[in-house]
Amino acid sequence: MSQFRAVAAKLNEEAAVKMARTFYAAKEMDYFAVLVDALPESEILDLSRQAYQSRYEDAFDLLVPKLPQDQIQTLAQQAYADMRLDYFEIALLSLPAQQRSEWAEKAYADSRLEYFIETVQDLPTDQLGVWADRIYADQRLEFFEEIVNSLNSKQRETLAEKAYTDNRVEYFKEAFYDLSRESVAAYAQRVIDDQRYRDYLFVFDDNLPSELMDKLAIQAMMKSRMSCLTGFTGFF
Repeated sequence: MSQFRAVAAKLNEEAAVKMARTFYAAKEMDYFAVLVDALPESEILDLSRQAYQSRYEDAFDLLVPKLPQDQIQTLAQQAYADMRLDYFEIALLSLPAQQRSEWAEKAYADSRLEYFIETVQDLPTDQLGVWADRIYADQRLEFFEEIVNSLNSKQRETLAEKAYTDNRVEYFKEAFYDLSRESVAAYAQRVIDDQRYRDYLFVFDDNLPSELMDKLAIQAMMKSRMSCLTGFTGFF
């Protein structure tokens, strides 16, 4: 490969283009990669479009970062419109933060969850937290289920507390998952004290010490029986 690099460095533009196209057609990516930097912008754009149309993902991945940002944005728009997530991701990763943020807004507005996750997955934790708060306020559970997995434990604790205070069980369940055993046990005791056992019992599954789980189950069963008895006496 070092000998090939030495030869490639001496090629004129026309020869580099011809050789690059030969290796592109043969799918010899190692050799093709050596020649890419010697190609004119128009040739890189043309090969990028060909790679997109023929679903030649390895070549597309190699070529797109070499393009100007406006051309990358155009390819991202095409991949988004064609619902080709892998190609959208490749283009997205070569765009600056501001444009990725604009794509996040668009995917969120369009309810395109998979595309939204691609646009935010590399954000710093504080920015992910801002999105999680917004999604919670908008009551979009399917987005909340995904983004909460990228939050740190402190952020999850905060959202779990908010969801519990608001009595939004499904959101609590998502934020609650994978909290420390101490937090889990503390919430279980709160559920018992607040008499919310019937609504929250399913959240805990096997995450509790057996004595607490048994206590929750008994409380929920007793409340259910009391409700049935109250309904029954209403007939007399």
